[in-house]
Parts: sequence; structure tokens; C-alpha cells
Amino acid sequence: MAVNRLTAEPTFTELISDVAADVNELAAAHLQQLRDEIAEQTARARAAGVAAATGGVIALVGVTFVFVAIVHALIDYAGWSPTLAWAVVGGVIMSIAGILLAMAYQQWKSFHAVPQQTLESVKESLSCVSHP
Repeated sequence: MAVNRLTAEPTFTELISDVAADVNELAAAHLQQLRDEIAEQTARARAAGVAAATGGVIALVGVTFVFVAIVHALIDYAGWSPTLAWAVVGGVIMSIAGILLAMAYQQWKSFHAVPQQTLESVKESLSCVSHP
């Protein structure tokens, strides 16, 4: 920073230039923070999605066999009619699906597409700049 030779203090233009440089540096830091946070959230979402899809497919096959076995057990050992056995097992499956969907909805509500840490950091910085 250049110094006024007579007063040994920076000029008004130099002060404004320094403030502009600081604001530019702050904006760059926030942009980098935003990029990092989005990359972190994307990696988490991708890993969770792959695990959920793989587990879901495998579980679907296994659960299908279990429910078919339950229906046959109700028909063969409990003496139920096939229609009643399939209806009861189908109702149980739909009830379980409803509970799981409600749980998934609650988890989905906690997902934040806008990076919260960066947003708070930007708000803090703006309040400091506007109210020094």
C-alpha cells in the first residue's frame, strides 16, 4: 500500500482499493466454501443412493420369496383359502411400505439443497460489511 508522504497515512483511494480487494478475497473464499460443501453433499448423496439401490434390489428379491412362502404356509398349514392368504399378505406388505415411505419422507425433509454453512457464513460476512 502506498503512503501519503505528507501525512504518512494511506489516501482515500488506497483505502477504497484495499476494501475492494478484501471484499473480492472474501467473495472468493465464500465461493470456494460453497464448492467444497456442494461436493461433500453430492458425494454423500451418491454413496447413499448406490447403497440404497443395491440393498433395495437384493432385499426385494429376498422379501418376495419370504412373502410367497408365508402365503403357501397359510394355505397349507392354516387352511386359509388362497384368496384370503394373498389378500392378508398383500395388506401387510402395503402397510410396511406405507411406514417405510413415511420414514423416507421425514428423512427427505432434512435434506438441504442450499448449503446451510455457506449461507450462514455469507450472512455473517454481509452483516459485518454493512454494519462495521
